[in-house]
Amino acid sequence: MEEFRRCLERQERERRERNRRADEVNELQRQVDEQVLIAVALEEEENQGRRHSSQAGRRRNVERHRHSRV
Repeated sequence: MEEFRRCLERQERERRERNRRADEVNELQRQVDEQVLIAVALEEEENQGRRHSSQAGRRRNVERHRHSRV
């Protein structure tokens, strides 16, 4: 009976250790995912700024060409 109890205790320790490692991996993955989301958001924000300034530049060129044709 004692051996059976030790076996169960060992299995329980191993299960806890596997769960602890899995929790660590999940937390690391969550951190990586968060960093990726932040990087994508910053990139999108930067691209929006470039598109906006590029469109403003095109508008000025269009106005310049309209006046030159008059």
